[in-house]
Amino acid sequence: MSPALFISHHRRVLLLCAATALLHALVINYIGPRLGLSVPETDPAAPPAIVAQLRSAPPPSVAPAAPAAPNPPAPKRHARKRPAPPTVSEGGPASGTAAGPAPESADTAALANSANSADQPTQRGDALVADDVVLADPAPVPAPALAPLPAPRRLYKASLPPPAEITMALQRTDADGKLWHGEAVIGWQREGQRYRMKAEAGIRLLARINLLVVTSEGALGEDGFAPLTMTERRAGRSLTATHFDRSGERITFSASSASVPLLPGTQDKATLPFQLAAIGRADPGQFSGGVTVLVGEDKDASVFQFELVGQETIATGMGRLGTWHLSRPPRPGAYNSHLEVWLAPSYDWMPVQLRNTESSGAITIQTASKIVVSTIAKDRN
Repeated sequence: MSPALFISHHRRVLLLCAATALLHALVINYIGPRLGLSVPETDPAAPPAIVAQLRSAPPPSVAPAAPAAPNPPAPKRHARKRPAPPTVSEGGPASGTAAGPAPESADTAALANSANSADQPTQRGDALVADDVVLADPAPVPAPALAPLPAPRRLYKASLPPPAEITMALQRTDADGKLWHGEAVIGWQREGQRYRMKAEAGIRLLARINLLVVTSEGALGEDGFAPLTMTERRAGRSLTATHFDRSGERITFSASSASVPLLPGTQDKATLPFQLAAIGRADPGQFSGGVTVLVGEDKDASVFQFELVGQETIATGMGRLGTWHLSRPPRPGAYNSHLEVWLAPSYDWMPVQLRNTESSGAITIQTASKIVVSTIAKDRN
């Protein structure tokens, strides 16, 4: 049977089959997408495959969080701002905002951490710029204040050593290691209830050259020395004077405009070694808790705090002497040198060695070579 004859005899069956196939295709194309099915193109050689597409569930609804308590505003500085580059979110329009100096809070920290890690913050003027946020520098933290020294006691028991003149061998080592030798003399005279004191130090070259001369005059009492006037002359500098106004209870200085309250027991640089001798002579137990003394200098006054290091035997020009070693460590902001004093009980607690270590590293040592005790010390003018 020829194909044409076959088709003519079975036309009605073929049309019915074609209509059935078309109807199936329409139904699948209509219902498939609504069931989440996709209809891929089929390969006649491959078995039919069914592909499922999963859709994410809608996010659960979250109740809005209660607003956090506002942090106290941090000190702000004027920080330079720069326009923020626009940021583009996937599937959304471009957007970008620039924020001013932000308070130091958890929100600010989270915002800074969300910046692009490839774009690190850079320093610009007074602000740190990180992506679209300008963070002002934090407020400076003030340096901790120096702990105040204990105020000088109102009274130390004092027993004055006899008037004397002490000659000392002087050795100075500069910060660069250069060594100098010289001589120092300290001594005092008594005239009734008043005193006169002089301390001078110099070096030996072809002749002795005085580098420092300090004089002190004042009254004597149960508390020891009570200075009224101190003068100081250094080589190449003008004479300066420090005045201890007992009635007005003030200390004033010719070399500065400072004015300091005058406290009981106040000393000057010349009387201080002999005042320590008077305290030890009266009761050495007073050294066990430390000794604090207000000392007037050429431009200001400072509280000196001495600590008892211990009892030591040292070599002097008069042989080996047993001493009590006192130390005043440096105190930044008040005085930067380290002062040490050795007192000899066998010589009425007089100072037999002084050592001053400057902040530069220079060291000056004065060691007694002779002590002359008399009612009136020899005047070296």
